[in-house]
Amino acid sequence: MTDIDRFDHQLAIVDSGQRAGVLLDACRSASVDEARALLAHWFNICDALAPWRDGLLEQFQRCGYVTDTDASLDLPVTVYRAAWADDDPRLGLSWTTEMDDAQRFARILTGPRAWFLGIRRDDVDPVIWTATCHAAYGYIVGRNENEVIPAELTDITVASVLVTVPKAEVAS
Repeated sequence: MTDIDRFDHQLAIVDSGQRAGVLLDACRSASVDEARALLAHWFNICDALAPWRDGLLEQFQRCGYVTDTDASLDLPVTVYRAAWADDDPRLGLSWTTEMDDAQRFARILTGPRAWFLGIRRDDVDPVIWTATCHAAYGYIVGRNENEVIPAELTDITVASVLVTVPKAEVAS
């Protein structure tokens, strides 16, 4: 079994909420080419990146441009990100070129999966951030999410807010 096979096996058996930590460990012990392949294949199926954000960013910087497609990312490009309204959008690793994808992720933040991942909040609403990406560490299209890992963002603003209504208010 090669190192890349061993890493793939480790990443396949861990849940998506912990996968980013395992991916980071694998990338740190892999060659640049292996780490690039691991990031291209596994990064967009990791959830709850916050604890491993800085380390993953270091790996993207070490690997250079990471992609899983022959399609090019034409820069600058408008990107979107679902997050909590009080999050710092500059810290987000995962952005998308598609507003529909960002809206879907904003709805996920208020659903049962967010409880499972430990990222559900009731004190603030999700928002969709928009920005212009001028440079990127990666572009990953697997899962049809058109994910951009930005290296340089400008013009960061809130594009929309997903207002959530507590169930008690809906029932009245």
